[in-house]
Amino acid sequence: MAAKLKIDIKRAVKFSWIATNTFLLQLSLGSYLLYPDRAFRNDDTIQYVMLLSFPSSIPTTILTANIIGVNPPIDYIAICLVAFLSGYLQWFWCVPKIFQKREIISLQLTSPERELGPITTANSPRRRKPYQSHLPRAPFDKTGHSPLERAIGIKRG
Repeated sequence: MAAKLKIDIKRAVKFSWIATNTFLLQLSLGSYLLYPDRAFRNDDTIQYVMLLSFPSSIPTTILTANIIGVNPPIDYIAICLVAFLSGYLQWFWCVPKIFQKREIISLQLTSPERELGPITTANSPRRRKPYQSHLPRAPFDKTGHSPLERAIGIKRG
């Protein structure tokens, strides 16, 4: 139930963000078409579109404004669409990827049925015997062969 509610809230935020950006684009484009002499002077809605996509909208809008220069309504639509796309990628693709919950990899050494308690041994601990090597102490034998040469089986004259 909680997971479904979490998904529904994410979907509601996403669609609200898209609807707000679309509404602002239509509102400002309509006001520009009604009053073409006041192009960007009274049109504050582009600032709201950029605010919704902040901080990624700043560099993308500057790049777009430097590239385009056809006529004001097309420029306005291009700037708003670029700000919208950069904000969408930022808020609904990059940020969730960064903050997604990482699952812990476990070896599953414990199971829910088994109680965790002290580990006891069935046998009493014994002392280990010291390791004794049967190899000769000298690195070379009487014929001058090294241990590696003897292991490989190289015969020198």
